[in-house]
Amino acid sequence: MLIAALFSGLFAERLESHTTGHVAQDSGLVDLMRDTLRMLHRELMNITLSH
Repeated sequence: MLIAALFSGLFAERLESHTTGHVAQDSGLVDLMRDTLRMLHRELMNITLSH
């Protein structure tokens, strides 16, 4: 579930980029890693707060 939550946001951004033709400014590898760590932290906080 945690892994799926991480990639649903990335998928939504890619889908929006594809449908609108607008490419996000932060689409590099470093930005991807930063965003993944941020999303992982947020999901872990959600899990710990819900239990």
